[in-house]
Parts: sequence; C-alpha cells; structure tokens
Amino acid sequence: MGGGYSSLYWGERAESVVSIESDKKWHASICPKVLPHNAMYLKTQIHAADAANDYARFPLGLGKKFDVIVIDGGDIDGINTRLPCAKVALELLNTSAPQGAMIIVDNADWHSGVTRFLRESGLIQVDFSGFGPINCYTWSTSIFLTRNFAFMPKLLKQPLYSKDALHFEYDKE
Repeated sequence: MGGGYSSLYWGERAESVVSIESDKKWHASICPKVLPHNAMYLKTQIHAADAANDYARFPLGLGKKFDVIVIDGGDIDGINTRLPCAKVALELLNTSAPQGAMIIVDNADWHSGVTRFLRESGLIQVDFSGFGPINCYTWSTSIFLTRNFAFMPKLLKQPLYSKDALHFEYDKE
C-alpha cells in the first residue's frame, strides 16, 4: 500500500502488482510508468474521521489474496496509515499458498508498533538496514514471512555478487 518506486521495481519482476496511492500528485507522476499488467489506484480519504481505515481497507474490496504485500504508505491528512494497513494486510495475505507469503514494511525502524503487531501475529521478522536507492540517509526495511515460506529463486546462483564485489567460488559443487 503506497505506490512508489518499489511498485515500479516489483512491477518489472512480478506477475502483477496492485498499488494503492493516496497522494494525487505522486499518483499522477508514477501512473504513466506503470506497466500494463499492473494496477495503480488512487484512494484519498472520503470520511475525514476515519481516513486511515478508509485507505487501508480499500484493497479488501478487490477480492484478491496476495503472496507479497508491501506497506510503504504514509499519512493521510496527518493520520498515519501503516498500522491499519498492516492489520488489513494480514487479511489479504495468501497464507494458504504452498510457497508461503510475506509482508514487506519499508521504513520499519520508524514504525515499531507495526513491526511488533506483525511479529505478534506469528510472522517471522527479517530486518535489512542501510542506505536506500534514493535517499542519503539509512533506514530499515523489514520482511515478515509466513512460517511455511519457501519462495524458489529465479536464478540458481545465490547470493548474487554485489556491485564491485570480489568473485570467489570456494565450495562450488
């Protein structure tokens, strides 16, 4: 939830991506870049007293379950949407998928209530901290995996070498 550069990134790699954005200007700038097999919805608050839940509950009306959910939304009229989005994400997560499913929370270090909620819901938390692709400061992204998580890699070699890494193969089979 929250359409941005991660939506474009996933859009090139996933079968389909559904993004829900709340900022009209951002939606207008990103929407032309969205690939045809993906969808980007603009959802702004309708009921001022319940803006966060309005935005968060929108994907329930799509009637879909998702293998991967990214929570990267911000505020709507000063109301933070991340915790309501996390609660809805649990309802939308395809927990019956044989390969498992995951929720990704960007800027997780800023949202300890969200990460606690997802951990306490039985998901396994894995944190990644460091510089991101578009900012000059560090932050954490947390991935929350279902207990049966078993996504298969597209490439046989893992991990891949990072940019400018030294290449060694000590225990190649």
